[in-house]
Amino acid sequence: MTKLFGLLLPLAVFALSLGSCRKCYTCKNECRFCYEQQADTILRQSFCSSDYTFRYYEEFTDSLLVLGWVCNDTNYTDGEEICAAESKVNERVSEKEAKGFRCVPK
Repeated sequence: MTKLFGLLLPLAVFALSLGSCRKCYTCKNECRFCYEQQADTILRQSFCSSDYTFRYYEEFTDSLLVLGWVCNDTNYTDGEEICAAESKVNERVSEKEAKGFRCVPK
């Protein structure tokens, strides 16, 4: 009986530790500053991926570039570290990415 308990206890601890593994991601938005010179006027536009979906952010940048604008990346303006149990972290990361953030494992 004690041998069986001695085997089951480490297995139970191992199983519990697997279920409580935490994963961490760093999520940040991306920002750009774009401008175009027209005669004596400079048009300026700055925007971040969190203002739109990430796909729209990329498409908006592409459309400005096609129109002759110059765009440069700038520092991010919003970031968050997400650490959660492995079973929940993917859901939270997906939510942030849907809001225009890029998330990378830490």
